[in-house]
Amino acid sequence: MIIREYTTEDKEVVVAAMYRFQQYLSELDPLKRVQCRPGFGEAYVTDLLKKIEKNNGKIIIAEEGGAVVGFASGIIEELPEWEQLGHVPIISGYIPDVYVEPEYRGSGIGKQLMEKMEQYFKEKKCTMVSFKVLESNEAAHEFYKKLGYEDREYIMEKMI
Repeated sequence: MIIREYTTEDKEVVVAAMYRFQQYLSELDPLKRVQCRPGFGEAYVTDLLKKIEKNNGKIIIAEEGGAVVGFASGIIEELPEWEQLGHVPIISGYIPDVYVEPEYRGSGIGKQLMEKMEQYFKEKKCTMVSFKVLESNEAAHEFYKKLGYEDREYIMEKMI
């Protein structure tokens, strides 16, 4: 297993993986708000790369036998001034995505990707890491809890 930084040659593979990831999430969404329309992967990754460039972020790739089998993305967020007045000032690492191909889940790849991303955030003086997990994605929620992450807040939604 090789854990390495993203290169532009990885874009097509990451686009395809994001499409599969979105399909997976759409199946888990009890409100059926998550959808995966044609072009999603390309549009998402294009936007993600802009955010990474703007926010001192990166994508980390997991490669096995020359094939990309997972990735994680991260950006660095500084609290806006108004929020610093109501919170302890921090620099936060935010992880928009962690994806491991289904046949490689449970093999430690996700843990390696998270550790590498946390290491990057520490190097950039972040004092906290956050991300969102779809409530119905119980396997991911348990995975992150095993890595020491704690629930902090809930987002409540209702279709009207």
